[in-house]
Amino acid sequence: MADGATAGHKRRRVEGDGDVDDLQAASFTKHGRLWFEDGNVILICDQTGFRVHRSLLSLHSSVFRDMFDVATPGDDLSEGIPVVHLSDDPFKIAKFLGFFYFRDEIPTHIGPVLDFFEISSKYDVPLIRDLCVANLRRAFPDTLSSFQDARTYRNDELDMDLTSSLRCVNLANAQGLHLLLPAMTLTCVAKYTFDTATEDIELYSILQSLGLPLSLQPKLASWSRKLLSEKRTKVDGHIQQFLQDPDRERNYHCAQQLAIAFLSYTNQTFLCADEWRHEYDLDIFVKDMYAADLTRMADDVCDDCIQEWKEKEKAGRKELWDALPGYFDLGTWEELRMKDSDVPGNSTEEVFSNADASG
Repeated sequence: MADGATAGHKRRRVEGDGDVDDLQAASFTKHGRLWFEDGNVILICDQTGFRVHRSLLSLHSSVFRDMFDVATPGDDLSEGIPVVHLSDDPFKIAKFLGFFYFRDEIPTHIGPVLDFFEISSKYDVPLIRDLCVANLRRAFPDTLSSFQDARTYRNDELDMDLTSSLRCVNLANAQGLHLLLPAMTLTCVAKYTFDTATEDIELYSILQSLGLPLSLQPKLASWSRKLLSEKRTKVDGHIQQFLQDPDRERNYHCAQQLAIAFLSYTNQTFLCADEWRHEYDLDIFVKDMYAADLTRMADDVCDDCIQEWKEKEKAGRKELWDALPGYFDLGTWEELRMKDSDVPGNSTEEVFSNADASG
């Protein structure tokens, strides 16, 4: 119940008898902020009532407009006002209506953004939906440089966790936002990899709460193993090449110092910016942060060798990013750009539909 809310009772119009009390009608609570005395329609969500204006909702939502157009004189009434029952969370509907009435801003945290995105997609509200899509495109861009600038994985303003990253992929699939899927799925797998390594997560409970198949767990595990392998092969591949080179003393400047630094990097856990980082971290694309910056044993390596190390890692990152959609069976970046559309889809059919596959 909202603060300052008061109770109300439904009344049903009985043809030929005018408005009479419906003794069987359930009571509802008037929302304190979104109950306007001049409102001409009442929305009821889980026994919370919102008295608002049909014209405002019809202006922005084709779904509400059609809903009102097909209303019949025998529909529910309360205080002589037509009643529409919605199955949505009243908290989310309050935020949704507050956007129109009070110009409440869409929060920056990813959870509320996804709430707005769900509601605006369900009721076809382009004004809100377009704002949400713009936020999601900034957080999950299709270029490496933009993704590095977004810092989505570690962006405190977004407050991204495993649950919200799974929601992102689920909603992007459903709404046909194909170009967002690689970065979203990468973030999801990175969160999964980190969480399973550092804490005991209840993944089954998370999947059930989101209505996702439980068989997605082995899919996430498969993607995690694949990306960790690709990280070692592409991003850190030059390290293994060096360590396996029998002539490295002749082929590399600072060979002994590099050997110590490389072995240090592959066997240590690092505290960077108050967060633990290690070889198994899938936050692969951190801007201006390379293995040479993390290892404690690089002080004796010359500047030229350090720079060459960073350039090789940078090239490996680009190679991995360019191939990223393929790791999740999404095709190529070019195919996704051609396919990308803002037209709502009917189901989650890209990444999660084949969760039963071994991956």
